[in-house]
Amino acid sequence: MIPGWRTLKLHPCLINCSMRALVRCTLLLAAITWNGWAPASLQAAPVAVALAQDLPPGEHPGEQETRGIVEQMPDGGLVGLWQIGGVVYETTDATRFDQDYGAFARGRCVEVHYTETIVEDEVEGPVEGETGTNVQRLVLELATARDYLCRQPEPGQGKDHPAKPHHPEGKLFGVIVSFPPALEGEWVVGGMTFDAGPQTQFIQEEAPFTPGGMAKVFFYTGDDGRHYAIKIISFVPEGDEEREPDEERLAHGIAFGPVASFPDNWVGDWEIGGLVYKATEETRFVQKSGPFTVNGQARVAFTLADDGSRIAHEIKTVAGPTTGHKSHFLLIGYVTALPAGSYIGQWQAGGVSFTADAATEFKEENGLLGAGAYVEVEYTLAGNTVQARQIKAHVPPGGGDHRRTGILESIGPGTVQIAAAGVAVDE
Repeated sequence: MIPGWRTLKLHPCLINCSMRALVRCTLLLAAITWNGWAPASLQAAPVAVALAQDLPPGEHPGEQETRGIVEQMPDGGLVGLWQIGGVVYETTDATRFDQDYGAFARGRCVEVHYTETIVEDEVEGPVEGETGTNVQRLVLELATARDYLCRQPEPGQGKDHPAKPHHPEGKLFGVIVSFPPALEGEWVVGGMTFDAGPQTQFIQEEAPFTPGGMAKVFFYTGDDGRHYAIKIISFVPEGDEEREPDEERLAHGIAFGPVASFPDNWVGDWEIGGLVYKATEETRFVQKSGPFTVNGQARVAFTLADDGSRIAHEIKTVAGPTTGHKSHFLLIGYVTALPAGSYIGQWQAGGVSFTADAATEFKEENGLLGAGAYVEVEYTLAGNTVQARQIKAHVPPGGGDHRRTGILESIGPGTVQIAAAGVAVDE
């Protein structure tokens, strides 16, 4: 229990009252007691206040909405006291919980629908420093949200744009689906729709805007829920200077994992990280970190063929595991499909289909997850299901503000090892 919070006790006849019924129970509200001050005959065991189930969010009298970062939450469940953005809220068995954008956890951005009850100054408030009144915030609905909605605006990105300070700002790397000929108007990039206006900056230094091309969009979300573009920048992914067709470029991927099997002459099917890759006469084989062995670690660069098979362009040995878990494997590639209106469901990245559920961790520190996003997927295998444990957005090669070039040798928790030349890592 968070220090300073006191338990609200109700007479048993009020326990099952809805919000509407409580209005008709005005006289019985005298039975509400704080810290046992009512006559003993009216005291009952502490119970949670029942929230009305018959009114959807947005229609409860006095309902408010906010977003914030989870700082404290109940242990062993979701019902109890939460601290979100420095404010204490209480959830009950009647609270609706929505985890479409990942599981509840400390540090997670959440959206809160709640009602607020003011109690006169008879006891200390739940938040240190509150005086005069106690505020009890009962949660109607608690939902995980996309990280950028709780993030402070990046310095400099919106200073010349009329975005209010409280508007959340985000960054998206994605495929351009459509845009107006005069640039000002509605854009669709990475599965999201943006409004571009007279104060939007359009930058086409690397390549002209074109459907199927790549763009970086800085934007803010207004009070009306629409996304307003601050800056739209075209870029050419590293290694894509010849302007490959979009479907070819997005089918590229890199995977890391233990080698389960491989053919004697190396040409044929390789099983790496639980997935099968086909090596051909054109495949490059590198044994810089030792010979190929069963259970040895390998890196494979591949593309997706028309029949769905993964064609290896290079297979090389690497030193050490690529994740912190022996049964967890890693794939890096572009997102070509993801669930609509939620992160729970089927994803496709680098030609591989993944299943994401409420236990999957989604990370958007380096950009939003969307169609064309460059992601690192940590996954496990459960029969024929490739289960995503973590999906993390990265700055795509060629899309960053700073560029360093080298061969991607290995990747691990928080570290990337790069050799002399070949692959760009952007920051």
